[in-house]
Amino acid sequence: MEQAILSIQSFVSLGHVGNRAACWALERLGLEVWPVPTVWFAHHPGYGPPAGSRFDADWLAAVLDGLLAAAPLARCGAILSGYLGGVDQVPVVAAATGRLRKLRPGLVWLCDPVLGDEESGLFVPPALAARLREELVPAADIVTPNRFELSWLTGMPVEDRPSARRAAAALRGGGPRTVLATGIPAGKGRIGVLLESEEGSLWIDTPRLACCAHGTGDLLAALYLGWLLRGRGARAALERAIATLFAVVECTVRAAAGELRLSPEAVRAAENPRFRAVEL
Repeated sequence: MEQAILSIQSFVSLGHVGNRAACWALERLGLEVWPVPTVWFAHHPGYGPPAGSRFDADWLAAVLDGLLAAAPLARCGAILSGYLGGVDQVPVVAAATGRLRKLRPGLVWLCDPVLGDEESGLFVPPALAARLREELVPAADIVTPNRFELSWLTGMPVEDRPSARRAAAALRGGGPRTVLATGIPAGKGRIGVLLESEEGSLWIDTPRLACCAHGTGDLLAALYLGWLLRGRGARAALERAIATLFAVVECTVRAAAGELRLSPEAVRAAENPRFRAVEL
């Protein structure tokens, strides 16, 4: 039976962030996506203040209620939540995930805590960041913070692999079973991803490419979750997700593009991953 993923995050008309990246990745893996936008913007904020709408809690709740009433919920294998448009959306997302979990006890919830990055710092209101940390992150099965977000969520420095492991362990202690931390410095010219779970620690690093396009974290979260739903274990899912992400970034850099270049070749890169995870 084809599995479906409920994806609650941003939508933009220009670029490949949020649901634009997630839907591309998940559909290429043969999964059905039920996208629900938390905002609809002309573009991501990298172009400046975007035109568009941030949907209020009533609108978001109505869309989710309507979807869950009509959708074949027996096929829903996972929830993917990402960028939220306001504090009032937090309890709506929490309620929807709680409702689905009761109906689908084996369902996996991946929460991408989109709060900020190294260049911009915190780019959501502090009140929203705090509610994410207090309510959504502890309840999720998997969280995928970048280096800045991991540090902000734990109050711990993240400068290298050892400090990332300490912070990820602390974050796991608060609830989530798995922490997939991205953007970890890995020595000269390299960047790494750390996966911490009850099964142990995995590490994978790649060359650091000069890419300024937004959406790499959104894409990686969707790819990792998608491969899990396709039946791969954590190591294989991580290696395949990184293979496709790196191929996308390579293509983007070669084209000198300002937005991620999503191509079929990048998906095929997962068939024979170039980079392998190691156990720590």
